[in-house]
Parts: sequence; C-alpha cells; structure tokens
Amino acid sequence: TNAPSRRLHILSASEVEALYGRPQFTDEDRSHFFALTAEELTELSTLHTIGSRILFILQLGYFKAVQQFFLFKPADVADDVQWIQQTYFANAQHPIPLAGRTTRLKQQQIILQLTGYRLCREPEREQLRLRAAQTVRISSKPLFILRELRRYLSEQKVVAPGYSVLQGIISVALTAEQERLGASIKVQLSSADTEALLQLLKNPYGLYEITRIKREPKDFGETEIRREIERGEQIATLYDITQRILPYLNISEESVKYYASLVGYYSVYKL
Repeated sequence: TNAPSRRLHILSASEVEALYGRPQFTDEDRSHFFALTAEELTELSTLHTIGSRILFILQLGYFKAVQQFFLFKPADVADDVQWIQQTYFANAQHPIPLAGRTTRLKQQQIILQLTGYRLCREPEREQLRLRAAQTVRISSKPLFILRELRRYLSEQKVVAPGYSVLQGIISVALTAEQERLGASIKVQLSSADTEALLQLLKNPYGLYEITRIKREPKDFGETEIRREIERGEQIATLYDITQRILPYLNISEESVKYYASLVGYYSVYKL
C-alpha cells in the first residue's frame, strides 16, 4: 500500500535533525568513537591509501555513535579529519584528500560486517510494517509508534531507514487500524446503539448532550452531585454499549484512554 501523499507530522525539523543528523563530536567524543579495536585495525591495514583509511575511521566512528551512514563534504568534517590525521597519521603530508564514492560504499559493507548490522531492505521493511500494525493497537500516537519502531530496529541491528520511510509506514498502519476499528464497530453496533450515540451530538436544549457530559461539576455541593448522578443515569446505556463492544476491538487500555481523550480535544462539530 502506498503511503498517503500528505506526510504525517511526527517530529519537528530540529527533532529530525537530532535523530538523523551527522554527530558533532567533541575531542572526548573523538577519543571514544574513533578508537579502533584489534579487528578494526586489521581491516584498516588492508586499505591502501591514507585517504581511504581516514575515511574508514571517520565512517566507522559516526556509525558507532548513531548507527547511520552519511554523505558529507570534506569541509564539513574538517575538524574530525584533522583529529584522525594527527592521531593515526601524524607523519603524513597535509592535506590528505578523502577517498571517493566507490571506496565509501565498500567501506560501509565492511562496517556492517564488523558491527553485525544490516541495511533496511524490503524484507526488513516488511517486518517493520508488521511491527507497526501490532504497535498501533497499543497506542495510536504516531510518536509512540516511531519510538517503538526505532527501538525494534536497534534490537534487530538494522540501520534505520530515512524519516520519510518511517512516516509512510506509520501512516499506512494508522489508516489500516482506523479501517479495522470502523469495520469492527459497524458489525457490533445495533441500530439502537447507533441512535443512542448520535443523541450525544444533538442539541435539544441549547446545549449538546456531549458538552453536558464533558463539563466538570462546579463544586461538590448537593445540587451538583445530584446532577452528576442524573447524568450518570442518562449515559448508563452508553456505558453498557462500550463494555460490550470494547473487548471486540482488541486494543490496549492506553489506546482506550487515547481515543477517549479525543472527545475532550475536538469540538462537537469535528466529532
């Protein structure tokens, strides 16, 4: 299924950058992430030029930090390159150009092997779609689903696909869940049930019934308590309907609370 053309908003631009942007290292970070194990040093020794070795350390360090690969211009990573050169290749002539695209892609395969990660190809994306379909029953909040998918990718040692890919997967999962719930409710609701619910959106006394329900009591006085009791008796039928139907929806308590909160969030017109 194709994702809707209008992208689902989950993160702000700054949040996307924080999640997917190239890491900005301090010297302390560089000492940690650009340090090489014996196995990594062995791989480094197979590379023929200093430029390819610097690029390897650079890509490996970034990947260790955020499990992502990056495209970058030499000027953008000049401080990191300088640190690597001074630490590992102090006797080399300056400046040393980084290796090109072919070498970069070959090194990424080596890094995946060293770290045990794999790219998010179609089989992995299909698993993500299944995971999203399961997660949406726990919570329909897009941010929750995104976090769960990112956590799942990390557990499975899969390089996270781009933000737009995850947006699309989550959009499709949410749409499918809305359709599933709608179909289930349609089967379970009788015509009398439907009419009882629609009464909430009618305005017989200058105030919508659902607005009357949403209003908090002014105080704990006898009059207000009596009104609350009367209100409870009025909606007792609705409560019975929900108790009968909710088990068929197969959603979590968190989702029940989320959908209930929408009644307070939206206007009567939107509802």
